[in-house]
Amino acid sequence: MTAAFYQTGDTIQVTDKFYNFSGVLTDLSAPPSVKVWKADKTTQVGTAITATKTTTGTYQAAVTLPTTEGIYYIEFSGTAADATLIRHAEAFIVKFSAST
Repeated sequence: MTAAFYQTGDTIQVTDKFYNFSGVLTDLSAPPSVKVWKADKTTQVGTAITATKTTTGTYQAAVTLPTTEGIYYIEFSGTAADATLIRHAEAFIVKFSAST
C-alpha cells in the first residue's frame, strides 16, 4: 500500500475496483460505502458516503479530506453477490500547504 499526499480540506475523487475470485471485475450487490478513518483505524472522520458505479466492478466517490494534518485511511466496503463483506482501505497523508 502506498501513501498519497493531499492538502487539508481538499475534495478528491477516489476509485476502487472489485474482482471475483477468478480475477474478473464484478459488481457488488449495491454500491459500496466510503469512509475516512484516522490512523488508529477505530475513529471515523465525517460521515460515510455512497460511491457511484462507473463501469462493471468500478466505483467512484468524491471525498472531502479532513482539515487536520495526519495519516488517514479511505475505506470502500460493500457486499458481493454471494453476501461476502468486502473491504479495501488505502492510506493517505493530509498535509497543510499554501500551494499544491
